[in-house]
Amino acid sequence: MPQRPTGARSSGFWHGLRRRGLFRLLVAILVVVVVAIVIVLVLLARSDDQDQDATDDTSDSGVVVTSPYDFSELPADVAPADAAQATYVSILLVEGQDELTSYGLKHTVPAAKALLDAVVKAREIDDPDLGSSTAATDAGEPESLSSSLTFRFEDMSTLTFDLHVEQGLIARDGRAWRVDGDLGALVQDAIAAVQS
Repeated sequence: MPQRPTGARSSGFWHGLRRRGLFRLLVAILVVVVVAIVIVLVLLARSDDQDQDATDDTSDSGVVVTSPYDFSELPADVAPADAAQATYVSILLVEGQDELTSYGLKHTVPAAKALLDAVVKAREIDDPDLGSSTAATDAGEPESLSSSLTFRFEDMSTLTFDLHVEQGLIARDGRAWRVDGDLGALVQDAIAAVQS
């Protein structure tokens, strides 16, 4: 009885198993790589979302970018005597048909110092006659522009008064003060100092 060549058959069988095993191994590796890529992409997307949320939180958390021109007005209860530490004086005058002219001086200029000293010594008065700026507003007409006197401090805070040169008064938040001396002359001296 002739013998069957079992070596060839068994060798083909093992070769087929190896091929199937190699194929399964390659498929398994491919699946693992795809899953790993998906996980990495999901983690990166979450990280980007968290970074964006952190950026949004930072921008909404009160972080303020300031410039050298950001000023803050002092509260209503601040009086003229508090202007003593001002480092800059600004005069805004309304002239003619609502034409504005602005003048600014350092507190070290003699005319600015004289104006500042006169304001610091101002005395509060009761029931001042400050003109009819509120009457125009009550009648439905736009409020006219008014002259002002502003003192700026080193911390970029400001103290602003309405300037009523004819009456010799400065006013703020319903209160008024009579400036020590001739307010008109003090303002004109300060303007002349700017223009010289």
